[in-house]
Amino acid sequence: MARLQILPLPEGTGDDRPPFVLVVDQMEPQRYVVGEGMEGQPDHWDVVAKRIGARGAIVLPDTVEIPANGPLPLPEVDEVSEADFTTMATAVHQALGIDITEGMPDIAGWLLAACRELEKSEAARTRLRTERDRANEALTRVRDLTEQPEVMNVNPESPYATQDGYAQGIRAAKRAIEDERSQTAEHGG
Repeated sequence: MARLQILPLPEGTGDDRPPFVLVVDQMEPQRYVVGEGMEGQPDHWDVVAKRIGARGAIVLPDTVEIPANGPLPLPEVDEVSEADFTTMATAVHQALGIDITEGMPDIAGWLLAACRELEKSEAARTRLRTERDRANEALTRVRDLTEQPEVMNVNPESPYATQDGYAQGIRAAKRAIEDERSQTAEHGG
């Protein structure tokens, strides 16, 4: 089966294309029968090379190893001492609240406690979502209020004063909602 590799080329050849060549190795040669008056078959590897932006394609039946495509060397790592492992384990145990001086830890108990905490947090999230949805519904009702009342019991001597107060109250409620929304957006909520 053919392998595809990339052979990087040096920069500065005056060519606008990226500096690499497509190398296809372990490729069995293929023969085409061309009839009279027909042009030869186009090399499909050259077509692939042009599509990916390579300067050309090199097709070989043998295996070619390109050093640049080899595995990367592993970084040199200093040996970690046993004391460092012990220190790390102690820090993890303290962070998790695990006391190993009492003998064998009760892993089943820890898992059960973790499951209970998860259930509590899921219930709290559900409750918070419900409260958020109710608050959003209330805010939507306030936003959708009209500034003119449909029906209002007013004093016949000054009917417009009450109507103006209603409109002012609705405007104040809408402004309060927008102020709260802008403060929440500023604080990343």
